[in-house]
Amino acid sequence: MMVVKIPSKSTLDIYDIGNGINILGVDAAKKISGGIIFPDSFSQNVPFSKDTLRAYKGTHILFAYPGLSVNEICSLVSSYKGLGGEPLFAWQKWFRKEQFADKKEKPGWYLLQKFHIPLSVNKSFIQQKKIVSGDSDIPSACLLFYAMVAYFFQTSRRLFQNIYAQSSDFDDSGKLRICIGFFGENGPAISFFWDEWKSNFIGIAPVIKQIF
Repeated sequence: MMVVKIPSKSTLDIYDIGNGINILGVDAAKKISGGIIFPDSFSQNVPFSKDTLRAYKGTHILFAYPGLSVNEICSLVSSYKGLGGEPLFAWQKWFRKEQFADKKEKPGWYLLQKFHIPLSVNKSFIQQKKIVSGDSDIPSACLLFYAMVAYFFQTSRRLFQNIYAQSSDFDDSGKLRICIGFFGENGPAISFFWDEWKSNFIGIAPVIKQIF
């Protein structure tokens, strides 16, 4: 295992708008726990073309994901206190034994839309899915959760403060879709809803994955 460095600035100049608002690199991961170790296989090369980075500069966060599960992220930030002095996420423990909470994606670079698609609310998941096109997809819970937490530790800003973002994962029943959002003083909330459910507080924020 080794800690890799963020790509040279010339590589990311085209995407950087300052203050870490658009890019969560390896340095952002270090802020979560004092130093997350990335696997040897992690590539410093951003796998997206300059045209792609230009196209999504105003809407997406480019982030280096180290291959952590939701449970591992919770453990890493357990020493941090939220509102009232309670550890982050201490108020919600229901998901800790769920399979999705131990799921991991392959370490790599991802582009996540940093706000929900406005037209995705008040729709069933099947209707929401039809809005996602091209190289975009519905993000897994671990990708959503990591991006939210890392973004907060780097910028002190909260993504999805007033809405849930749909994930591609289900609870152990296989019937209820995992949603993450309403990022408050004690961290992002993790909840679940039926795919048929339509609400003005459930939307989608697509992710673009690198091709492995």
